[in-house]
Amino acid sequence: AWVGRSGAAPRARRECRDTRELLGVAARAPAAMASGSLRAMNIAGVGGDEEAGDLREGDFDGIRRRTRAKRAGMAAAAVLCIAAMVTVIVVSTQGVDACVPPAPQAVVVGQGSSPLALRVYASASLSGAPSNVVTDALLMQHGTLRNADDYYCTAAAAAAAAGRAGDPSLLLLAPHFEIADDAPPAGIAFWTSNAGWKRGDESSPDQETGDTQRVSSFAAADALLATVAATFPKLRSIVIAGHSAGGQFVQRYALGTSDAARDNAPVRFVAANPSSYAYLWDKRLSPQSPAGGGNWSFPATQPTAPFAFAPLPASRGCGNYNSWKYGLEALNTYMQEAVGRAGGEAALAQRYVERNVTYLLGTADTCNSAIQPACGSDHNLDVSCEGMAQGPWRLARGLIFSAALKQQFGRAVHAVSLVPGVGHDHAAMFTSPEGLAALFGAGAARGAR
Repeated sequence: AWVGRSGAAPRARRECRDTRELLGVAARAPAAMASGSLRAMNIAGVGGDEEAGDLREGDFDGIRRRTRAKRAGMAAAAVLCIAAMVTVIVVSTQGVDACVPPAPQAVVVGQGSSPLALRVYASASLSGAPSNVVTDALLMQHGTLRNADDYYCTAAAAAAAAGRAGDPSLLLLAPHFEIADDAPPAGIAFWTSNAGWKRGDESSPDQETGDTQRVSSFAAADALLATVAATFPKLRSIVIAGHSAGGQFVQRYALGTSDAARDNAPVRFVAANPSSYAYLWDKRLSPQSPAGGGNWSFPATQPTAPFAFAPLPASRGCGNYNSWKYGLEALNTYMQEAVGRAGGEAALAQRYVERNVTYLLGTADTCNSAIQPACGSDHNLDVSCEGMAQGPWRLARGLIFSAALKQQFGRAVHAVSLVPGVGHDHAAMFTSPEGLAALFGAGAARGAR
């Protein structure tokens, strides 16, 4: 609790928050699972769209396996928490300045007489008079823990490593997509669970206040970018980056948004270590093991081409593998409208491959505790049938997705940047030389190691 309040060390807050969330899941899971309610499991932190297929099929063993994996990660998370607290004490005694994020600002992202707002950590005011000072913006999207303050500090650390510490021309942004458990105040958009905001679903109506307004998380990002562009008319570049669930958000948002540029400010997208991707066709890597387990014919670190891709057979029992968020079937409202604006699914896919997207992958992000219990915590890896159809773990899934794009379009599509020796750690990913190059350009990586 002390580390959580201190504001002294984002990494310590992150590790201890991991521990707290895992302990909460272990405590809430039995009752939620006994209820047989997907909503109860969402709130308990046990389930989500990753467990929806298991629930539909009555496969509670699959959900129990995931819960056991989370419990197995508690000891490791607790050790990291304690080590991080020791680090805070040592660092503070040495007088080293630490990141203290600014107070979040409420940015209007909805419409109507009482529009919804999104809370955003930002390095400059987003509601003042237009300013010509800011020329570049970096938006850093949080993951499942919704620790937007930590991600703001990661953006600040990356800026410092790139030689832009305190640079007034660089705007840092960290939006906070809240869920019901966060108990947001009236007027702040929130989602029932983590499953919704990372795929562009609409927010939940506020039953306590009777407010029925809703907004897609992708539409909220569009509105935030519009506010930024209006407030900083000299803006020349925007980078939207995210890690883990935030990486999922970024990849799908890059596919759906119409805003590849804002008033001559081109947008670049950096998706780091996402658990799954939205494919642009109905094919997946072939052959696969029938159970979606570990019989993959490539090394864990660097699968090599050529890959073969084919639609999943019905015998696999994975009928939703190409539904949104995994593919372009059964789209939500925002994505249906995106297809219409683009002129059809083919045009939407073509627009996506023309965009500036980087897949930033840690070469040590190779844990899947469902099939490799000894690897420790897989940080909520999607182990559903739909997720496993994309590969056994995050590194493989990113490389396979890139190969699928290349086969589908007959050429290399987007950049893949591997971060040597780094696992599922957003701070290490974005402050690595490869991360700095993705965020700020090739020159920013010099001397980072």
